[in-house]
Amino acid sequence: DESEPEPDAYVARGSTDDYSERHPGAGDVPFVVEVADSSLLKDRTKKKRIYARAAVPIYWVVNLLDQTIEVYTEPDSRAMRRVYA
Repeated sequence: DESEPEPDAYVARGSTDDYSERHPGAGDVPFVVEVADSSLLKDRTKKKRIYARAAVPIYWVVNLLDQTIEVYTEPDSRAMRRVYA
């Protein structure tokens, strides 16, 4: 609740008109993407925990170093479970 990460991409429910007076909140965002090279460790740890605590259901890390996409789902208060890369 106290953190507002700025993801590289996300999907928000509704239309752009719904957010004319506010940014989408955690409940509005079912899918978040971070593109990572130098930020890979932070995206896999700190940001993953932030999105999990906010109950964002799907979190992708586009891992440029290994040329993979890491998919995390099933958030809980500690983190998210990695589904595949």
